[in-house]
Amino acid sequence: QQAHVDADAGLALAQKIQDKELVALMNMLNGDLCYWEGQFAAAREYLKQALIPWDLTKAKPLTERTGLDAHCIALAYTGLNEFAMGYPDRSQVAISESLRDAEKLGNAQTRGHCLGLAGWLAVYKRDLAEARQMAAGTIEYCREQRLMFWEPSGYLVEGWVMIQDGQVTEGIRRMQQGISIRCAA
Repeated sequence: QQAHVDADAGLALAQKIQDKELVALMNMLNGDLCYWEGQFAAAREYLKQALIPWDLTKAKPLTERTGLDAHCIALAYTGLNEFAMGYPDRSQVAISESLRDAEKLGNAQTRGHCLGLAGWLAVYKRDLAEARQMAAGTIEYCREQRLMFWEPSGYLVEGWVMIQDGQVTEGIRRMQQGISIRCAA
């Protein structure tokens, strides 16, 4: 509840000072909150507002200031949200665009975030090959960049893949490893 109050206050302030990039960031945060609460229609509206025209030259300085890119992450959450709402094709387009733009941007935190969410989308789709690929990519990239919050997402997705492959004990161990790292982060 407090997170919504804070996000709404941040959105109101960004609108008051007419900072469109900050408005996009606050809409992304509100969309993120609504998605995790299962409020998919509300998440869609916030995320749409976060997807302002993206300019890589403007995105880099703002990303350095805030630590993440609202556009890329809003696209990743749009991918998850559209899948939850029953639109797998829209979902795939959004997650692919988020990964492409995050790679162009070159911000480690943004790319790790998008990779982690793309792995979860592969799990939701029950796509073993894609989940395996996303898990490996997430773990490798996040380990290399020392992104201790997103690396465990790769372990959780990899554990799911192992379980689907019949390696239940090993898969559970891998998931426990991911949870332990996430709790310590």
